[in-house]
Amino acid sequence: MATTYSTTTYTVKSGDNLGSIAQRFGMTLSEIQSLNNISNPDKIQVGQVLKVYASGNDSGSGGSTRKTTTYTVKSGDNLGSIAQRFGMTLSEIQSLNNISNPDKIQVGQVLKVYASGNDSGSDGSTRKTTTYTVKSGDKLGSIAQRFG
Repeated sequence: MATTYSTTTYTVKSGDNLGSIAQRFGMTLSEIQSLNNISNPDKIQVGQVLKVYASGNDSGSGGSTRKTTTYTVKSGDNLGSIAQRFGMTLSEIQSLNNISNPDKIQVGQVLKVYASGNDSGSDGSTRKTTTYTVKSGDKLGSIAQRFG
């Protein structure tokens, strides 16, 4: 018998990509694509409403169902890039760390981040890798965002 999941909706925000949304809700990229009939994961838009698993990590009060760990700010970091690295939105990392101005972080500052982010692997999961050939006009940030 197939497993059934309760679903809810999520509205795409600026800076989101399908991979990070899928991760946030405990889904694979193919699951979120299938559930929403999306053939091209790069074609989502701010304001778009997606179906996601209701038991995902974005439910509950302030993400309280997610395990956290810490991250020490390094030279060259910004709050947005740190948030993305750990599968978080800018507002989530700001809220978790009581930061009102995202431009006011300092090297050496210790931030709370979600433990299931791309830097951890402590859950025993393995990440699939792929090869991407850089095209004219590509920027490292957009490539990183495309692949979550």
